[in-house]
Amino acid sequence: MIAASGTIAPRHQQAEAEIDLPFAVMLYEDSLRADAVLAGCMRNLQKRGLRLGGVIQIAHDRPDRHRCDMILHDLWSGEEISISSDRGAQARGCKLDLGALAQAAVWMERALDGPLDLMVLNKFGKQEAAGRGLLQPLAEAIGRGIPTIAGVSALNLDACIAFAGGRPAILKPDGAEIQAWCRRQVESKLSPPSQ
Repeated sequence: MIAASGTIAPRHQQAEAEIDLPFAVMLYEDSLRADAVLAGCMRNLQKRGLRLGGVIQIAHDRPDRHRCDMILHDLWSGEEISISSDRGAQARGCKLDLGALAQAAVWMERALDGPLDLMVLNKFGKQEAAGRGLLQPLAEAIGRGIPTIAGVSALNLDACIAFAGGRPAILKPDGAEIQAWCRRQVESKLSPPSQ
């Protein structure tokens, strides 16, 4: 169970929680494909009128670079920001721009202030696994009962499961499966509990 601080609650508090969290992870091997699937799903859900918060990643290929630019798109406002620092044409790896990541956290927190049907995080990555990055707004959304989905690689899956208290639904990077889970979560939130 997630504590207010975005950390895992003590075991005695976890035992008290009877209701599963409205949280799913999209487990992927190919991050570019997963980003495209998640982005397509979220755009389809927005077209159907769902109010989405959070970020999706858009890869911008650069012919003069070995790696693409990582652009985060805020689903709430439509704003975009590059989260990769340009290290030059010969650089092989990416360097995350922590200031840009902090801006994405502000966007997610701002979305939490409005009427929100679903929160999205393109990647539960190294920063989140270490208790930083976009973990706080992610925890806040889940703690408020807002259906939330995050992409995660096998490398960070254990940390993500520990963060969630071991209860997220695990989805494939399949558009139909992801959209069905999102719709079920939103519909169950709108339906009155059965007596």
